[in-house]
Formats: sequence, C-alpha cells, structure tokens
Amino acid sequence: MISKIAISGFKSFHNFEMDLAPFTLIAGANSSGKSNLFDALALISALANSSNLKTAFATQRGELIELFTQYAPDIYAKEMSFMVEVLLDRQITDSWGQTVDLDYTRLRYSLKIKRSTDENSISSLRVLEEKLERILVKEDAWIKHFVPGKKEHWRPKSIGRQLPFIQTKGDYLQLEEDAKGSRDKRFPLKQAQRTILSTVDTIDYPHALALKEAFSYWQFLQLQPEELRKATAKAAAQNVLGQQGQNMAGNLQRLIKKSPKLLAKIRRNFNRFLPHFIDLEVVEDQLNKAYVIRLQDQNKQWYSAKLLSEGTLRILALCIMLADPMRQGLLCFEEPENGLHPARIKDMADLLEKLTTDFKDKEEKLQQLIVNTHSPLFVQEVYEKKSLGSLIGLARISSRLDIYQNKNVNFNHSQILPINSPIRPLLKGVKAISLRELNDYLDTRIITNEPKKH
Repeated sequence: MISKIAISGFKSFHNFEMDLAPFTLIAGANSSGKSNLFDALALISALANSSNLKTAFATQRGELIELFTQYAPDIYAKEMSFMVEVLLDRQITDSWGQTVDLDYTRLRYSLKIKRSTDENSISSLRVLEEKLERILVKEDAWIKHFVPGKKEHWRPKSIGRQLPFIQTKGDYLQLEEDAKGSRDKRFPLKQAQRTILSTVDTIDYPHALALKEAFSYWQFLQLQPEELRKATAKAAAQNVLGQQGQNMAGNLQRLIKKSPKLLAKIRRNFNRFLPHFIDLEVVEDQLNKAYVIRLQDQNKQWYSAKLLSEGTLRILALCIMLADPMRQGLLCFEEPENGLHPARIKDMADLLEKLTTDFKDKEEKLQQLIVNTHSPLFVQEVYEKKSLGSLIGLARISSRLDIYQNKNVNFNHSQILPINSPIRPLLKGVKAISLRELNDYLDTRIITNEPKKH
C-alpha cells in the first residue's frame, strides 16, 4: 500500500507530491494528469521487475524522450525521479517457498534515472541514485492518520536498524546486509542499466524482496466490454483478470473450483447491485473448448456474457475480484463510471470501497484502490460516504515560470490537490482545495456539506 508518492521529470510532473489513502479518488478533466499518475506507477513497477531500464520504459506509451518532462520546445528533462512510501504485509515468501517475517513494514524507496544522448542522437538510460530505508516512527504521521486502534500488527515495533537496505555510496549502488547470513552486494554505478531492486529474488534480503513483490502485484484496470464478453479458451485460462477484462470466465471458473462458497459470495454481491439477475454460472463450450459466463434473470431466462451491457459486465468483474482470495496490492481503475446509468454510480462506489483493506481485519492482505474519474456524481457519492479510509483529489494543470538549463522556461505541470475531509482533517502541512473550488472546476453544484437524504 502506497502512503505517499513524489515524482519529478516524468511527463507532466514537476516536484509533485501526494499522500494516498486506502481508497483514493482523483477527479479532473482530460489531460490533467490523472492517467499520467497511473503511468508513473506502472513504470515504477516495471523498473523493479525488469532486467534493464529500456525494457521497463518500453512498457510506456510514447517515445522515450516524451516520457521526460518537456519544459520548452526541444528542451526535455535530463533526469526523472520517483519516491514512494509504502506499508507492506508482514510476511514475505520467495520463489523457493522460504518465508520470513519483516522487521519493518513502513519503508521509503527512491530512485533517480538519467537520460543521455550520444553524437548520433541515440538515447541511453542509467540509474543515478537508488535508496530503500525505513520510515521512522516519529515521522510516520500517515499510519496514525489512517490506521485506527493499535498499530503493532501493521507496523511491528522497530529494533533500531540505522542503515538503509539499499543506498548509493560514491561510485556504487549497495545492497546492504539484511537477514542473518546475507552479505553486502556492490554494483558499479557508472553503467547501471537496471535497478538493484530488480536483482533481488531471495529472502536473504527480505525487505527489498517484499517491496519488489508488492510492486509486482500492482494492477491497472481499463475494463473493455468486448474483452469482458469473450469466452476464455480452456488452454489459455489464466489465474487473474486481465487489464482490459480478459479471462473473466476463466477467473470465475478458478474460484468455483476452489470453493463453491466463493461463487455464492459473488452471487450475493452481484444480486445486491442488480437484483433482476438471480443466478450465474460458468459453462463449458465443448465445441470451442472454452469457458462461458451465463446469467439468469427473474424469468428464469439465461443470457451469455455476449448479451450483457457494459455496466453489468463491469459490476460482475468487480464482484469476482472482491471474492478472489488471491487479490492483493494496489489496484488502479480508470473511469469506473463508463457504461453505468447514473442511478448505479452509488452502487459502484459502495463496491469499490469494499476492495480496500479494512484495518480492523488483521487477516486481510493489504489492498488499495486508486480511481480516476470525470464524473462529478461519482465524486459526490464518495464524498458523502465520509469514509475514514478515503481521500478525494482534484487533478489540474498549472503554469510555472522557472529556470532550466540556464533558460527561462514557462511550462505546464500537473497538480493533484486533496479536498478537506468533513470528518477528519488532512495530514499536517498538506495543501488542499475547498469544495467550492472543486464544484467550480467540475462546473457543478451537486456537492454540499450536507449528506443526501435517502
């Protein structure tokens, strides 16, 4: 779970910082930076799990140079940097089944990457700095703010480690001794073509491995109705739902095989949102050797997923995710209101909130949700729920006059500013916007300080 992120030099971000909640909703117009935040998170994940920097950057949209902040025509940033503060699950298991408990679950990871261009205008990338360190209890305002009651389960009492787990020392990147029997590892910085984090694969370095694994669980949903409607070939069935909704039937079939109780849970949740559907099942298309989802309505009529509306399919996909015991980590969801009737937006907001960690349940894996939206109705529903675990931010573009490479430059950059909570103030020192500013920006007056009467 990410508690804070800082980005500079990537796309529209310049000296950007933002606190995140278990459920963070980001509203704003097109081209305000909402999707760029998801792109930054996807790049951080790729950098931690790719064999080299160029492979990680190749996962992004656009040419390499376009991923660096543009300050003026033909002037792009030479460096980009990221910082994330995280809360990790207490246990980590490596690929050989070895499990260890973490001494620290609150960590800060920072990375700086430099872009160079040779005489033939060919760009290259290298790591300039990398660091992984613990967050001190006395400076950890986030966990006090968002985790109710006793914190020890989520943040064990520290044992006083001083050294970072990863640090840059002179001309070297260094992976520091962590678990008993591990040793320091040094990597030359001059030609560093990958992150140290990407090299870790055993519990000899449990905190670095836990962070890398957490990054690998991040999922980015852009559900497409044509993918959700497709049958899943038996030979190609995967364990989880794909980014665009691929494999929904195969995912549901896995859950049914695991436990009939999971199917019952999906039925209950789905029926609560769409009560005219009373049953669902996965059937095998023998001819095409594929799994197909079918739903039954109140008239006992069965419908295949090919005939269902986009909104129905989206709600079904999220109900399946909610019941999946394998689900963990961060989920980024683009525009959940797409294909939904306005009357169903409250249902969608309720469902999404259930996809995040309830810190009162100590058996849960950490689960976090970041949603971006254009819908003022969606913002209204989330705001009026007044959940202790939610945060709403407004994305907008601001103009900035600065000096870069000894030149005066006037460039646009993204800001995402939170709205003050009606039940709990924001973290100390955080710049915020008022409800009036949000209403003005979205050109609506639907949000008030008074809850709706139902």
